[in-house]
Amino acid sequence: MPAEATSGQRVAVTGAMLERLNIAAGFAAAFTAITSTALNRYGQTLHLSPFAFGLLAALPFATALAQIPASFLVERYGGRRRTAVTGVFVHRLLWLVIAVVPWLVPRAWWWLGLLAFLGLSNLAVHVATPALTGWVADLVPARLRGRYFSLRGQMARLVNVLLCLGVGWAMDAAGAHGAAALQQVISLMLAGAALLGLLDPALARTLPDHWHRPKEHTFRLADVFRRPLADRSFRALLGYTGFMNLATGFVGPFVWLYLVDVVKCTNTEAVFMTMVAAGVVGFFGMRFWAPLVERWGGKRVMLVAGLLVLNGANAWLAVTPSTKWLGCAVALVSAFAWPAMELAGGNLLYAFTQTTKDDTHPGSAYAAIVSAVIALSGTLSGFLGGLTAQALRDWHAVWWGIPLTFHAVLFTASAVVRVFALLCLFGLADDTPKRTLRTSASPAPPPGG
Repeated sequence: MPAEATSGQRVAVTGAMLERLNIAAGFAAAFTAITSTALNRYGQTLHLSPFAFGLLAALPFATALAQIPASFLVERYGGRRRTAVTGVFVHRLLWLVIAVVPWLVPRAWWWLGLLAFLGLSNLAVHVATPALTGWVADLVPARLRGRYFSLRGQMARLVNVLLCLGVGWAMDAAGAHGAAALQQVISLMLAGAALLGLLDPALARTLPDHWHRPKEHTFRLADVFRRPLADRSFRALLGYTGFMNLATGFVGPFVWLYLVDVVKCTNTEAVFMTMVAAGVVGFFGMRFWAPLVERWGGKRVMLVAGLLVLNGANAWLAVTPSTKWLGCAVALVSAFAWPAMELAGGNLLYAFTQTTKDDTHPGSAYAAIVSAVIALSGTLSGFLGGLTAQALRDWHAVWWGIPLTFHAVLFTASAVVRVFALLCLFGLADDTPKRTLRTSASPAPPPGG
């Protein structure tokens, strides 16, 4: 890998660089589409209990605490590109190990093997995340971020739709031949996803990082927290992030379990509802919300779209054996609004993490603290979701003629916590166009931006 510049040399970001970054993101999207679609079903073949599914949801969050020391090391000693590329490479490589858990680990410990190797994989990507976030913030000029990340989001959703349909069909076809065949097919798909995912860091490693300089003798661990937490607007963003992840961290696995175990959907139907239909709706959501983010600013867009995501979890209760597709349409309202939260929240975070002209701004620290909040709230979310599911696994009730299970308790609790998340948004600084987010901790536009 070419040596990283540390002399403060500035280079212009070119269209070819952004194209390469998007191609790399395309392979990352393929990796994510396959692994996220197959993982829950894979967990079922490895005999995960309801509590273990809660742990499965908590793992990506619990390991995110590694971003704090990772940010400190990058800010003090440099190596931002090297850290990002290596961490992502190890993350994807470990999915090859996850794919062979049934042949690597004794049967009685399959569930533990999955959780252990998945935890290591998540740990590796979290080590890379603070460096990666600041690096991408410098590569993508501020004036292009709304359109650029909207295009990337649309691409990811198209990849998601195409691959998820294939994964769902393959799981149903394999399941017809028994549990062993299903497990083998999922293992092959996870291994293939890992190989596709490795192309992402392989392409990104050639992109430059001439903006970031280490602060070897002036940066201390306390500096990771001091300057970001002094910013009121950033604290509001942290409040939103914490409550929203507490509300949503456990939802994904239990939506899947609800559709498969309660509604009795096939794998293809469940994949279509949660991944394919949501991906198509999200694609159009990206196109709809991106210009509004540039016109209104992130704060206003998040407040408006936030009203549409309040019932994003309990809307799935409208999906019943007799109202599968009507209920799915209700649930997809939230899928249309989520791109707004994704684009607007991402733009706000990139504004905090981009490098300043004098390079005194600890950009990766902002990303690390956000991830630490995600870690704590997401871990708590997964544990609480798993404990609740385990305690209420045999609970049933009828409300207005509708049979309810523990899933209804979890989904309703998610809606209540989302209200607190949206209230935090009122503390964000105004970031409407021509008056971009500017506080004492806010950076200037990146070189080339």
